[in-house]
Amino acid sequence: MNARCNACLIAAAVVACGRDSGTVGGPPPPSITVEPSSAAIGPMEWVTFRANVSASSSKGVHWSVHPDGPVIDQDGRVFAHRAPGAYVITATSDADPVLSAAARLVVYDDLIDGGGRVLADSQIYTLWWGDPTAFPSDAKGAVEHMLSTLNGSDYLGIVAEYTRGVTPTAAFVRSMSDTGSTPPSEASQVESSVSTELCSVLDRQNVTPDPNSIYVIYGASFPAHSPWTGFHIVGGCSKVVTPYVVSFPIVYIPVPDPAHLLGFPVGGCNGLSAATAWMMNVTAHEVMESITDPFVGVEIAWQTAAYLELADKCVRLSDLACVRLGNQSYLLPGLYSNALHACAH
Repeated sequence: MNARCNACLIAAAVVACGRDSGTVGGPPPPSITVEPSSAAIGPMEWVTFRANVSASSSKGVHWSVHPDGPVIDQDGRVFAHRAPGAYVITATSDADPVLSAAARLVVYDDLIDGGGRVLADSQIYTLWWGDPTAFPSDAKGAVEHMLSTLNGSDYLGIVAEYTRGVTPTAAFVRSMSDTGSTPPSEASQVESSVSTELCSVLDRQNVTPDPNSIYVIYGASFPAHSPWTGFHIVGGCSKVVTPYVVSFPIVYIPVPDPAHLLGFPVGGCNGLSAATAWMMNVTAHEVMESITDPFVGVEIAWQTAAYLELADKCVRLSDLACVRLGNQSYLLPGLYSNALHACAH
């Protein structure tokens, strides 16, 4: 083959490639993009995605989300609802179902404001129930110091994002004791008796029940068949408990049995006994939840989609940290922060 014919073949090949690709002398192929390419929102929040369609006879798209969870309308607006997780948002061309583009959406597992009351300005009482020799010798002093120095601390400040614009305060008032009776030995009996026990003590000591107070009861023994290490419930000093008259949050924390101390860090940041360090950890957990969700079971304040409260989100041993309160440090749990989407101290 001579040089002239070879040149002709090369030219023909170039023209043929251009025709096949549509890039020489023809319109560009249809395309679609989605903006933003990724987004992150909290539960019960909205975000809007936009589809840009080019070189197509139709600009319309169909929006979808996978897996199911958030709700998306055909304007690209996504409502997270109570569905934390990772999702793919897809826009598919109406004119060409093969043509589509996707974006990623993360819905944080944040606390949701259910509208129930919070205790932005609270007072704290403690009641030591049972044989005083059954409690660790360093427990009462450590608890009183921690609760007395909680007010104004950075640790208490974490809950400010949940007190709806009010700076949280928590004032420790006093300790009480009842050495004339003992907590029930069964967990279910403890749950049903704490309110009666507290009201009896308040009545004997001429203390008026206060719906803005948190009453922390320490039990001298760990109950059998207990599904919990501590709890907070709504109690009241009348035959009919309502959230608007005499009801108040009660926290219950028993002395731990040996099984619950297995694996728990020894020392509590300041040489406390293991049992006391454990009780301090549970105290902080339940008291802080009593501030942000005080009337649990009656009205919901701050909980996740799975009904976890702010300390329930931070229960791993790795979530514990030494927290400075006054002139002491205590091994306390993390508290979940919506602002950080993580546990904070």
